[in-house]
Amino acid sequence: MTDQYEIAFVTHRNHYLFSDYYLNHRVAERREWREFNARPALDALDQLWQARKPALTNANESQTEADWIRPVLDLLGHHFTTQVTLATPQGSKTPDYILCPDEATRAAIQTIHGAVSESDLKGALAVADAKAWEQPLDRSLPGSGVKTLHQHPALQIDFYIRHSGLPWGVLTNGRLWQLYHTDSSKKLDVYYEVDLPALIEAGDAEAFKYFWLFFRREAFTAGSAAAGAPAWLDLVLAESAAYEQGVSDSLKEQVYEALRALAQGFLDFPGNGLADDEATLKAIHDNSLIVLYRLLFILYAEDRDLLPVHENTTYREGYSLQALKRRIAAEIDRGQPAAPTMSGLWQRLAELWRVIDRGDPYLGVPAYNGGLFKPSNHPFLEQHRVGDLHLRTAIDLLARTRDPKTGAREVVDYRDLEIRHLGSIYEGLLEYQVRVADQPLAVRKVKGKEVYEAISDSHSLGKGDSPVSEDSPLSPPGRGGRSSADILPGQVYLVTDKGERKATGSYYTPDYIVQYIVEHTVGPVLEEAAAPFLGNDGAAGDPAGLARAVLDVNILDPAMGSGHFLVAAADFTARFLVEKGAEEASRKGEGKEGKEGNGEGESQLAYWRRRVAQACIYGVDLNPLAVELAKLSLWLATVSKNKPLSFLDHHLRCGNSLIGARVADLPLDAAEPTKNQRKKASKAQAEEAAARAAGQTSMLDDSAFAGSMRTASRFMGDIERLGSETLADVHESERIYTDTVRKTTERARRLADLWTAQHFGLNIAADQWPALARHVLHGGGIVLPGWQEIIDAGRQIAAERRFFHWELEFPEVFFDQHGRLQGDAAGFDAVIGNPPYVHSGQISDFKPYFAKAHSAVYDGSADLYVYFYHQGVVLLRSGGRMSYIVTNKWLRAGYGEALRGF
Repeated sequence: MTDQYEIAFVTHRNHYLFSDYYLNHRVAERREWREFNARPALDALDQLWQARKPALTNANESQTEADWIRPVLDLLGHHFTTQVTLATPQGSKTPDYILCPDEATRAAIQTIHGAVSESDLKGALAVADAKAWEQPLDRSLPGSGVKTLHQHPALQIDFYIRHSGLPWGVLTNGRLWQLYHTDSSKKLDVYYEVDLPALIEAGDAEAFKYFWLFFRREAFTAGSAAAGAPAWLDLVLAESAAYEQGVSDSLKEQVYEALRALAQGFLDFPGNGLADDEATLKAIHDNSLIVLYRLLFILYAEDRDLLPVHENTTYREGYSLQALKRRIAAEIDRGQPAAPTMSGLWQRLAELWRVIDRGDPYLGVPAYNGGLFKPSNHPFLEQHRVGDLHLRTAIDLLARTRDPKTGAREVVDYRDLEIRHLGSIYEGLLEYQVRVADQPLAVRKVKGKEVYEAISDSHSLGKGDSPVSEDSPLSPPGRGGRSSADILPGQVYLVTDKGERKATGSYYTPDYIVQYIVEHTVGPVLEEAAAPFLGNDGAAGDPAGLARAVLDVNILDPAMGSGHFLVAAADFTARFLVEKGAEEASRKGEGKEGKEGNGEGESQLAYWRRRVAQACIYGVDLNPLAVELAKLSLWLATVSKNKPLSFLDHHLRCGNSLIGARVADLPLDAAEPTKNQRKKASKAQAEEAAARAAGQTSMLDDSAFAGSMRTASRFMGDIERLGSETLADVHESERIYTDTVRKTTERARRLADLWTAQHFGLNIAADQWPALARHVLHGGGIVLPGWQEIIDAGRQIAAERRFFHWELEFPEVFFDQHGRLQGDAAGFDAVIGNPPYVHSGQISDFKPYFAKAHSAVYDGSADLYVYFYHQGVVLLRSGGRMSYIVTNKWLRAGYGEALRGF
């Protein structure tokens, strides 16, 4: 059976529609729940079930409806239409039922001649659709002939919800009953579900309320206690959202404190022997974030049943983070001390990390790998550890928040939390620097901003300034002893580069803006790619060709941050593939109908999310920890049970999106860029022509370079096609990328580094460049004195400035199968994002370079985003689409004149 039948042993399955915490801990406090006697309803359904059960085993759709679904709707009190035709942009469609509040509304709708419109259904409650008994609801029915928009059940109910204008949809195969809401139905896998026969046969009237109170007619109608009271479902949805927002707000401060605790723990543990110099504190900050990323992944994976907390007792009781956080909570609540000099918790956590990285069949843990838990990727964490006191504090800060209603610290259910919210919280941590106090510090508010000041200075508050009591959960005194100060000597504190305690930047882009940009930028690109493979009905005429065409689409965010736009793009593209009926490639280790060997199948949507993430999604960010965070966001959004984490290193890269060489600008016989080269024509053919017109030889003329690009492009394509179905696939992708792609392009990247470094202080004599360039590109030849120093200096400048040479990092986007630039086809199909807004005064060091590399839009007073606009257009293929969140300042500011004319 598919994973949708796991619910047989629980009361309900909430798939991100409501809050699990609210359903499990709060809903029973509602008056409606407490006062409702479910026994008569349960007995009535049990009687119906016992009578109809024998006939349902092989029932088709019409038999299932007649024998079971309609009688259940009757018992639920619904007045429903049957086979009413709905007017839609794709012609008349026929949902099975329109659920109505009363008989008068039902009769009025049922008697309408022709197709009904949204306005005709204003008095209705919900739309419902039925499938044959136990037909899978998370995939298209195999062997049903021509694929259409309505072959996938979740797509069908979403379509009916959107075009009926009704807020709720009910989808059922008789056994499973699912609720969808208009705000999230397009995601296809956001729903609430119960296994009705399982609840009936359990005979538990209290558990039965999870069906009856959510599907009866009164669940969709306004409450009777007071005029205008919300319907039950609307109330549960609203209070779930409020709970999630409250938890997210609490976690924002607690994650900050958890980072402090980990940093303090690394510094205090005696076996580490760490000093508090700037370089060490930077390493502590970065690796503390990696620990937080690992903990976040495990918290999500356990709460979303990706790790076997409910299936393997040994894992759950002996090794899980769930068991560890329960133990920690109990110790803290009873005041049990812990030592900062002992590391038992770290050893326990390190074992769990190794299990997740490698897998453990005995514990039932698949090898997720992906690099986040790989020891060699994070040697600092192999050589250093955090003591029990501080690690315990950090884990508890992530695991529990204070319930505003009861005041008690309650366990956070990470299943409830949106990845984009946590991504924005963690992205905010990137702005902080770790510092160690050398004197007592107090938190003080100056002009509305919190700063740390020495205790001696904090008594002289200016007008409008005030002391702040920092109610920090951190109890450890560090190495400085106790006092009334907020930060003691020897203790860690976190500040921004402006010296502020709290980051002022906003890292959360409203989701509706992200969705709008993705839909109107990525959507047309996908439609264009799919068009040759679609039939007249809009579905795939060539399902395999459609899949290949869409997976060839390249979507870029050049300032990806936590990956919010990329997650949305992956989700949108996966839904597109499901909607159009793309054909899934054969899945390793799975039998018919895409079912895995363990009997739990992966939904079509989940499958395509993983494929799209590895094949279509590209991102770049200046901060290496942002790159790791974006990977984490994509992994959390696309990971499937018993599947390894997708290989993403080939498409998510660290670098400065605005600083790097174009291949056509790299001469082999001149030391300085020519005027023609500096014009930076946006298309590769124009650049190549300019270089040739100048009478010089560029790297494009080099046959060995063309060969290396041919090889690199081909192997990058192999990685995209390989996917990540098995751990062997992931390892093979990593091997190909590291041993072939990176090595093949290494010499060209080093030459590009040298060329670009000349803009940042590296001096190379004009008469030395031709021989030096050929030596770097091909090796061998005469090596003149001083060359190695020049090469080393160029490499150091490149590392410090994080040069990023787009064509060499992503050769498959720019070069064809022969290793030549693709001309108008070179570039990304879609560029999206929210570029950084940095004032011109903060980029003075880069202005001479920008004046040359982005001369078409350069202005000395332009803010950084202007150059991101230009770069985005330059990186597009001809006919591609770009959309950023933009300020309108460039439309009127003098520095935007060149951009307006670009």
